[in-house]
Amino acid sequence: ETTRLTNEPNTLEANREAARALLRTLETSSNIKKPEKWEDGGYLFREVPSNLVLDFLLAFRNDPSSVKSMTGPIRRYIEDRERELEIWDVLIVSVRDNEEKSAMKILDWHIGPAKRRVGAGDLTSGVLAISGGRARVASRGVEKAGVDRKLAEEAEQHYFETEKKTNYPDRIYREKRVAPLFVLFALEVRLREENKDEYLKSLLPEEPVVAWGISFPKSNDPDAKVEYVMNTTMLREVFGEEDEDEDLFDDE
Repeated sequence: ETTRLTNEPNTLEANREAARALLRTLETSSNIKKPEKWEDGGYLFREVPSNLVLDFLLAFRNDPSSVKSMTGPIRRYIEDRERELEIWDVLIVSVRDNEEKSAMKILDWHIGPAKRRVGAGDLTSGVLAISGGRARVASRGVEKAGVDRKLAEEAEQHYFETEKKTNYPDRIYREKRVAPLFVLFALEVRLREENKDEYLKSLLPEEPVVAWGISFPKSNDPDAKVEYVMNTTMLREVFGEEDEDEDLFDDE
């Protein structure tokens, strides 16, 4: 996921344009199964060729400190598994009750942005750091999109039997996934701390910003890897710690 975004107007607009280009192709391609309506948190496109995802990643301007969304290694990973990652599900996340109030309009699509908080310290450094140490953009349950309903139910039943919990983590759906999932977000960002500092508020982008995430299925070639280089400090800062037991965000 893109947990850290460069807060620079031209960069943010370039990423919005990358989202427009993706939606334009999704909308006009005759071979893609298009959603008939909003459901389960957004619009799910099926049978999307991998080149559309690769083109988006090539156009997206990733912040250097968002290590998990470094597009070079991710594109190489996809290209190295051309056959098993040939066809994708693409979820355009849209918060339904925001569609009319603060929707991000891309072509004829009104995408209701999810609200996410960013830290003041990173903001003054020109970075929108989404969700702090947890380093997550998606809300719980996003990775269920595109997973066969029976397989999802089996995963939930197994988790309940072993963990005695019904707050299902997304990893149980990832283990059942057949097609890879690409998730596109529009985010309305605000300060994490209650802050009346007008200067800090002026640094926040006025329009929704674009972020994304990918959920890969299990690979048939798990030993073929791509290389990331980072130090221990960056590992802590970027990846944070996963939290499976709490909802992470305030989607509104």
